[in-house]
Amino acid sequence: MNRILITNGHLLDPANGLDRTGDLFIADESIVSIGEKPEGFTPDQTIDATGKLVIPGLIDLDARLREPGLEQKGTIVSETKAAASGGITTVICPPDTSPVIDTPADAELIRRRAKQSAHARVLSVGALTIGLEGEQLTEMSSLQVSGCVAVSNARRPLRNNLVYRRAMEYAATWDLPIFVQANDHTLSNNGCR
Repeated sequence: MNRILITNGHLLDPANGLDRTGDLFIADESIVSIGEKPEGFTPDQTIDATGKLVIPGLIDLDARLREPGLEQKGTIVSETKAAASGGITTVICPPDTSPVIDTPADAELIRRRAKQSAHARVLSVGALTIGLEGEQLTEMSSLQVSGCVAVSNARRPLRNNLVYRRAMEYAATWDLPIFVQANDHTLSNNGCR
């Protein structure tokens, strides 16, 4: 059993209303007590967190994992290792990989590679439109079944608001979030964003 004691840290967990200095007791990767030492607890490792924040793992909502398609720049292994070293425990991969995550097979490829080698939890966002071209909607329900937690057109704005409307209606049917890039091509006109 791996037991860790984190002492004197500023414990901050907004979801549970925790904001105080204290000790955290961990056994087998689970918090077993906050503040008060559990009976019989002997730590294998003690970490002095005086002057430091002790918080839940962070989530990167737009992690460019480079894989598949740009492995020369980075891989799921290298990018999640970097994320984990910075306190990020979950990364969300947008759909603009190569190939685009617009089919269940593409989502499954990332899920399988992440399961084999990731240093952080990897979640995928499926493409809102086929090939991110902004014209035909993907089979969002199939993407969701294959593990996609949301859909998006990544950094590519849709030129047709009717497509957005239909996408929102379809996604709402499956209670699937849509990540929207706040950019209107006709207003930005290749200028500053």
